[in-house]
Amino acid sequence: MTRAMGRAWAWSVSAVLIALGSVLLPARVASACSCAGPDVPASLADADGAFVGRWVSREVIGDGRAAVTFDVERVVKGRFGPTAIVRTHEQASACGLELLGSPRTGLLLQRPSDGVWESDLCSMIPASELLAVDAGQPPNPGVAPVSAGWSTAAKATGLGLVIVLTGLIAGGFWLRHGRRPPEGSEVA
Repeated sequence: MTRAMGRAWAWSVSAVLIALGSVLLPARVASACSCAGPDVPASLADADGAFVGRWVSREVIGDGRAAVTFDVERVVKGRFGPTAIVRTHEQASACGLELLGSPRTGLLLQRPSDGVWESDLCSMIPASELLAVDAGQPPNPGVAPVSAGWSTAAKATGLGLVIVLTGLIAGGFWLRHGRRPPEGSEVA
């Protein structure tokens, strides 16, 4: 193998690794928000507010933050009107609120000195568990918990992107280096 081909091969391998890393690394970052199952009564005692509500909308407000609007179904702690706007991180990988599944959820909140309610992915609790603490009754298994992982469609899209990028890089390498005559042969 000539030096030029060796460099081109090293470049191609590097490009494939970079392409794989750019797709797979966000998957690792997305799982960087790790939430242990909360002790709901203790977490509720530490929270400034809590409610069960339905996710209505989400709007990016800048500076890596988003505002999520909820219709409040039942206040468990604190004072809320019929609608609550909650500030959170813009991305789920930074523990921002993310709703996968039912729009109904329980939410524990903090209220920093600026007075805006804040919450995060680790403070989302299945509505049945939060209501059970409030009512002193066992949780209703009919209410599905909110998931915090990547959806199957997102995983399939990432894998497809890796396959396409790998094919493009390999095809480019073949077009550039695959048509050259072997070294030592003469072209007329």
